Amino acid sequence: ESTGTQYIDTKYVCSNDTKIEIDFTVVNFDTRLNALFGIIDASVGANSYFYSWINNKKLQLRFGPVGKTMSTELEIGQRYVLIQGKQTANVNDVELGGWSDALTKATNSIFLMALRNNTIASYQFKGRIYGFKIYENDILVMDLIPVFDNKIGVACMYDKISNEFLYNKGTGKFLYEYKQ
Repeated sequence: ESTGTQYIDTKYVCSNDTKIEIDFTVVNFDTRLNALFGIIDASVGANSYFYSWINNKKLQLRFGPVGKTMSTELEIGQRYVLIQGKQTANVNDVELGGWSDALTKATNSIFLMALRNNTIASYQFKGRIYGFKIYENDILVMDLIPVFDNKIGVACMYDKISNEFLYNKGTGKFLYEYKQ
């Protein structure tokens, strides 16, 4: 669980054929934006924008130059699954539609639980991530789950595809409840 200061650098650079699936719960609404994931690469321009954030209890999505806002408000404690890519924006099986514009490949990787604005992380998410998947051309290339790395004693994300641990790049520590 992120308290609003932690985030993960996925090390993945998105393209026009990237699709993301994120399983999450919001634990707190506040007056600032809360990014589930995102990249804004000003060196490439608005066509590189790919993000999902929460603003005034509503999910706002962007793929390239055009954004979408979910009409219903999110609820604290409710679990949501968002699938977002060029062809789709879907929240808990409610289709919001895709995008007709193309996404220009960014030069930087996408952040999880924050918006990457060039090299800076902002709008860190306050909530729980149960899973984060990245597909490229409908092929699963990253499958992150929250784990506790016993070797160094910290909560982090683990990629089931590359068998790699991804650690917090922000401040503080992820909250983690050990389950047997």
